[in-house]
Amino acid sequence: YRGLVDLDEAVLANITPLIALWPGEPGENESDPVSGGFWPSDEGTKVAGSLSDVLLSKIRARWPVGHPLLLDGKWLKEPASFGTVIETARAAGFLPLPVTGLDRADAYQDVVAQAGRLDRQGTVLRLGRSEFATHGNLIVRIPELLERLGLTPADTDLVIDLGELERLRWESDEITVEAMCELALRLGDWRNFAVAGSSQPRGGGKFVDDGIEPF
Repeated sequence: YRGLVDLDEAVLANITPLIALWPGEPGENESDPVSGGFWPSDEGTKVAGSLSDVLLSKIRARWPVGHPLLLDGKWLKEPASFGTVIETARAAGFLPLPVTGLDRADAYQDVVAQAGRLDRQGTVLRLGRSEFATHGNLIVRIPELLERLGLTPADTDLVIDLGELERLRWESDEITVEAMCELALRLGDWRNFAVAGSSQPRGGGKFVDDGIEPF
């Protein structure tokens, strides 16, 4: 969140962040998220409050008008918590755009469908390596999901998320993306299409200390 807050306005105007909502980790003090406690009973309120206090309240004046806010609730324990976060973003004046996938729970998909009806922003369909493992069903499963959500490819941003990129898998990743592009209906039918991946160094030994304090 702080990284987005600190972005230059010109950069912020030209990117669309996809925010993975994280409920916290088990810790010694369950009531204190700062010390790493997890949020069991009021997860949605806690996650929504963190999103609002640390990000939304700080970028409201700088957020481009009509720019969607991509929210992925995959890691939240309860789908209802995802609905709470979406409502919070909506109340704060943002356009929440829910992110979903083929293997999300029925209750989660219900939240996405409801948001689609209320906000008319469509959805983001995020496909990872696990979905590609069952690629033979993509031709059937993708249209089935969109029909359930009451959406079409024209209402949907398609993201192929490769996750961690490793040098030894670059060639296979290229094959994976090419195959998924062929299976994901016609690419021109989707509202937007993106391929994503990330990685980080195994250690920081080669980096020079510039004296900047970490977040």
